[in-house]
Amino acid sequence: MNTKVAVVDDHQLVRTGLVQMVQALPGWEVTIEAANGKDFIDQTNLLSPPDIVLLDIRMPIMDGYETALWIRSHLPETCVLIVSMVSREPAVIRMLRLGIYGFITKDTNTAELHQALKRIKQKQFHVNELVGNRIFHYFSDNTTEQLPDEKNDITDREFIFLRKCCSELTYRQIAKEMHVSPRTIDTYRDHLFEKLQVRTRVGLVIYALRTGLIEVDDLV
Repeated sequence: MNTKVAVVDDHQLVRTGLVQMVQALPGWEVTIEAANGKDFIDQTNLLSPPDIVLLDIRMPIMDGYETALWIRSHLPETCVLIVSMVSREPAVIRMLRLGIYGFITKDTNTAELHQALKRIKQKQFHVNELVGNRIFHYFSDNTTEQLPDEKNDITDREFIFLRKCCSELTYRQIAKEMHVSPRTIDTYRDHLFEKLQVRTRVGLVIYALRTGLIEVDDLV
């Protein structure tokens, strides 16, 4: 049985291109092609929903954030892969808070798309260059290695900082909430980057989710 995919993007050329790329992959089938979130909802059969939704962020009428929230609430078994040129960390973190499993840019090639689809089908994250090589490796679908137990190496204050990194707060706002200086926050961040071998705040969030330090339900 083919894996069912929905493509939701307001740009017809992009949408058509994604549909063609997915349809060319053996075992994958596009069952919904929508111009925005509302269009997607109108076409969705709750009794036979898509397995994966390729979702843009910026769309009229109902954008990617609203659509991801609706999918989370109404289609809990459906995985979301963001396909967007909006790659800023706050946007990716906001989407992770809504339960997405992956993020790729619109200039991706068929091989990268196929890789992302396969990983997400297995409930694994795919965020390509936005995370460090080590985390990316552990999310791959061809490794038998397990994430090492780093939890005992994270101090209580670093853990509080890590949880707040999963919010939409800026680093300066996190410093204010934790009653420390921005420089101290930089120290927490740099120590976690080194301990977890990630390079970005997105990497920290994904590590926290992947290891169970923080559950997706805790983020919303």
